[in-house]
Amino acid sequence: LRESEEKYRRLVELSPDLIAIHSQGKICFANQAGLRLVGADRLEQMVGKPTLEFVAAGLRVQVAKRIQHALQNGAALPPLDEKFVRLDGSEVDVSVTAVPTTWQGKPAMQVIARDITERKLAENEARGAKDALESAHRELQQSLEREQLLARTDDLTDLYNRRYFFKHAAREFRDALHYKRPLSIIMFDVDGFKRINDSFGHLAGDKALALVAQVTAAQVRAIDVLARYGGDEFVILLPQTSAQQALAIAERVRASVAASRLEIDGRAIALTLSMGIAEIIHTLQDESVESVIHRADEAMYNAKQAGSNRIVISGQ
Repeated sequence: LRESEEKYRRLVELSPDLIAIHSQGKICFANQAGLRLVGADRLEQMVGKPTLEFVAAGLRVQVAKRIQHALQNGAALPPLDEKFVRLDGSEVDVSVTAVPTTWQGKPAMQVIARDITERKLAENEARGAKDALESAHRELQQSLEREQLLARTDDLTDLYNRRYFFKHAAREFRDALHYKRPLSIIMFDVDGFKRINDSFGHLAGDKALALVAQVTAAQVRAIDVLARYGGDEFVILLPQTSAQQALAIAERVRASVAASRLEIDGRAIALTLSMGIAEIIHTLQDESVESVIHRADEAMYNAKQAGSNRIVISGQ
């Protein structure tokens, strides 16, 4: 028995991990690795001190409950990452396990703690690398989304641009032909736009276009596609909508723009629109998006010739 105890003591002293015993809330024993871990030179610097004094303040309540539970149930404590407080006040990351035992005939806990500072550093570095990678991925995704948005929108008005309009219109047009659904297009431009540019400058013209875009966007439906066609011309694609149904939407747009005012140098400038509407004709062999737009454009020209600030439906 004496030989076994001697072998155990040698193993404890040679262990690279802290091995300590505490009873009734105080340290009773610690091996050399334990002294080194907390920065002590002599056993007297640990023995007799409160156990929780060597535990980080934020963990003391949790550790005290673990100790109490283990003593009451006689069960070993599973490994748990904690922070020990060294004699100089610094903290060290440790992985702690403990098992109930006795010391001088009284209930006690034998603690084994391993310094996991390097592991924590590696985990933090890995976490930092993961966070950096995720951040870079988010930035790349946001950049791609911005590029995609810029590729389909007009810089001045924030509406869809002509290229995106035709791409979207082609799909809607194919569906309309296939399912024999109605589809209409509204073309319109700003009456007297050249006069605004010549009288007040191109900046005023840009403001006029932005205002028209804003007012129009508030009047169209979620299924409609509003785009800047070019210059002061705008186009609206209206899926599943007849020319007569499109007329009601066009009238809302026309009236809303006419009721708005463009403020330039303290002056309120009235804006009006000339609008043309054309509907898909299913019986035409060579019907296309371009041909519907062409008819809507001709109707818009007729509206302007008839005095502006009005709406004309193609063929009527």
